[in-house]
Amino acid sequence: MENDKTYLLRSLIPENADLQALEYITEGFILSDGGNRYSHLPPFHRMRLALHPAKRSNIRLEIWLPDEWNGRFAATGSGGIGGFLTYDLIAMMMREGYACANTDIGTSAGLTSGYENDEVKADYGYRATHLMAVYGKQIVTGFYGKAPAYSYFRGSSTGGMQAYSEAQRYPEDFNGIYAEVPSILNAAFHTNYMWAWRHLHGDDGTSLFSEAERAKITAHAAAFFRARGDGEEGDCFVSYPYYGKETVSDFMHYLRENAPEFTEEQFTGLQAVYEGPFDKKRGLRISCGMPIGSEWDWGSYSGNNCPGVYPFVWAFGPAFDPRKFDFSDDFQIFNEKMSRYINATSPDLSAFRARGGKLLASAGTADPVVLWPELNIYYEKVVSCLGGIENAMDCFRYYLLPGRGHGYGYGADSISTPGKNGWGAFDALVRWVENGEAPFRLDAVSHEDAGWKGKKPFARAICPYGSKEFPFLPHPETYSDGIRSQG
Repeated sequence: MENDKTYLLRSLIPENADLQALEYITEGFILSDGGNRYSHLPPFHRMRLALHPAKRSNIRLEIWLPDEWNGRFAATGSGGIGGFLTYDLIAMMMREGYACANTDIGTSAGLTSGYENDEVKADYGYRATHLMAVYGKQIVTGFYGKAPAYSYFRGSSTGGMQAYSEAQRYPEDFNGIYAEVPSILNAAFHTNYMWAWRHLHGDDGTSLFSEAERAKITAHAAAFFRARGDGEEGDCFVSYPYYGKETVSDFMHYLRENAPEFTEEQFTGLQAVYEGPFDKKRGLRISCGMPIGSEWDWGSYSGNNCPGVYPFVWAFGPAFDPRKFDFSDDFQIFNEKMSRYINATSPDLSAFRARGGKLLASAGTADPVVLWPELNIYYEKVVSCLGGIENAMDCFRYYLLPGRGHGYGYGADSISTPGKNGWGAFDALVRWVENGEAPFRLDAVSHEDAGWKGKKPFARAICPYGSKEFPFLPHPETYSDGIRSQG
């Protein structure tokens, strides 16, 4: 449906961009490309663009502009390799009056899109998100006749990488950023995917553990750590899976005594997964291992196909075989080729802080994908770079959710605040940005049947990492050495 505002939007198309679709939605719902229905939407203008900032670049961008605008702009993140537009968050936020945007981060060509194409790598790592901010705010300003009073970004996993990259590279883009389970050290994290996948399969290619066996190991882990003071009585998850230098070896000894039904091949695989990938030639640990207590969330590692291989395809080509990857020389080549694009580990947030930017982040202690010990180390580097915890907490607060996996799981699912139901940490971020109410004691909450059938709801107070209430944790020996030398 065309109207005067639709014609106005045609005049706002950025340079090096193609208009793919422009419509005025009044029916109250849309269908995504995948057929998902998003309902109860207010009347809004929907604009789809294809951006071409470089010759071999193709970034899809979608912007939603509600009739009843609250004066704010919100951009949202992608997941995995990207390559698609995601509407869950922008639908939720537009119902609250936000003008919203989402991008496919330039990878709609799929698994091989970044092979021999540095433009796609740049789009994926940072450029697509930056252009979403620049063009999104530009179009919002032209459409409504005034600039947004505040601009926000929120994303998880790959969207968390986008979030950290924005604060590090483009501190002027957003006033507030929320990063959930942020995958910031992707060169190491994806190598850990491959390491775990290889050690969780036997020589014949079959998975070493069934879903029931993985759940049983998590139950043993909860009992093991609870006996050492972790969590609360009745917890079926591990809050903080570390208590000393010998944590892995002590747990493996405990498991051998209490789960004699497992085979030696299974025990060997488990220990390797907990310890993480290692470059034997250089004596360098590539990444910390997957947390004890995260076993219930290892489903993606049990299939026949190795998860998360696209950065390796971009580095080595379509014929890449994860079974032949060498964790010494091949990792060095991979890290050299890819880390500049897929990592977001610069600790210098001084420009972001100087502009008054606020970054709120959270991670799960049972996440086998985004490894929280590495995020702890990164936060400690930020604290050092900014001259102390008070300066760091002025612009960046980071929370650990006990027992959360990469999505949901046995432990906490999300952060709750006294604000709007379902907004949690983002509501806390808005209050911080707009009212100066810095978040401190929040609730990590578990919702009944959220992600795990039969789980009981609970709420547990959490404080920012590095505060007096939650001081820096000791570093297990299995933490990676790699992140300490990256900046």
